[in-house]
Amino acid sequence: MRTAEFPAGFMTEYSPSMIVAEATHQNLATGFPVGKRFKSAPVVRVCDTNPVQLGHQAMADGRWRIYVFADGAAPGESAAAPSPTADLAAWLANAPDSPLAATPGAPTVTRGSM
Repeated sequence: MRTAEFPAGFMTEYSPSMIVAEATHQNLATGFPVGKRFKSAPVVRVCDTNPVQLGHQAMADGRWRIYVFADGAAPGESAAAPSPTADLAAWLANAPDSPLAATPGAPTVTRGSM
C-alpha cells in the first residue's frame, strides 16, 4: 500500500543542513535517501547476537539519532586503528561546530550496543 508511507511518517525528507549532509555519497547507501527517515530493518545486535528490528530500538520521542553504518577493520588492521567513524565520533564529542556543542546538557557520545 503506497499511501501508508504518509501516515507512517516516511514521506518527510529533510533538506541539507547542519545535521543533514548533502547526498554526495548517496551511492554508498542506495535505497536510504539522505535526509529521509529510514524504515526498520532486521539487524543482529553485536552485544548479544540477538536479531532485532533496528527501528524498534529507539523510542519515538522527538530526539534526533545518528546511525553510523561502517565496515569492519581492513584485514591486518586493528579495530582500534584510526577510522572515519572514530573521526566522526571525536568531532561530535569535541568540535565547537558539532551539533552537540550547541545543545546544552547534550549526552556524551558513546559507542552503541548495536
